[in-house]
Amino acid sequence: MKYTKIPEATIRRLSRYSRCLEEMDGMGEKVVSSAQLANKCLVNAAQVRKDLAYFGEFGIRGVGYYVKDLLQDIKRILGLNKEWRMAVIGIGNLGSALLSYKDFLKQNYTIVAAFDIDPPKVIGRYQPLKRGREREEDRDWPHHHPSLRGPECG
Repeated sequence: MKYTKIPEATIRRLSRYSRCLEEMDGMGEKVVSSAQLANKCLVNAAQVRKDLAYFGEFGIRGVGYYVKDLLQDIKRILGLNKEWRMAVIGIGNLGSALLSYKDFLKQNYTIVAAFDIDPPKVIGRYQPLKRGREREEDRDWPHHHPSLRGPECG
């Protein structure tokens, strides 16, 4: 990584670039210029180049970026190139929404466990689920090894 302090706005735009590149890749586009990507993502071309420059050199001058390669690079930068195993603690409105959101699989998020103080809220909601109460002494918990935990909304 070229810089140590990356502006938060840049990270948000990288996420937008990723979504646009996914769409372009799905449509079979092979190469995209910074102007084309900027137009699709509603920013200017100089901003695209500046955002990408924080992380190194991408693309070919005068040609553009290979869509698949740039998409892979942005996913790596955002940490979306690896599996994120999650535990949902609390199956209220937000927890329930997360359990039923199927696009997590597309973004490499896997819900490996769900806990609530009221076990019937968990049972049968999502597979695979660790059914149980919100307690540390739960003996099955360690084998799930979640990378992320949240939200806590009981």
